[in-house]
Amino acid sequence: MKSPWDAAPVRKTLSRRVCDLKTSDVWVIDDTGFTKDGDAPPSVPYSLQALLARSGTCKVAVSVHAATDAASAPVDWRTD
Repeated sequence: MKSPWDAAPVRKTLSRRVCDLKTSDVWVIDDTGFTKDGDAPPSVPYSLQALLARSGTCKVAVSVHAATDAASAPVDWRTD
């Protein structure tokens, strides 16, 4: 289900505030797979799930975080 409102302005504001609050020591790029159950989940590509040592379907999310030794916060993310 898609949200009835545009999340882009909220994400842009979040990103700017995080970057204004602290100076990042590093930028962290993370990719995560979310397994899906069922024979034919909608809009989910067939892919190899290496962590589960089996093939199946999953959704993939990629996120960018601003990080220091003390904390990290998401700056942006995308799911496919």
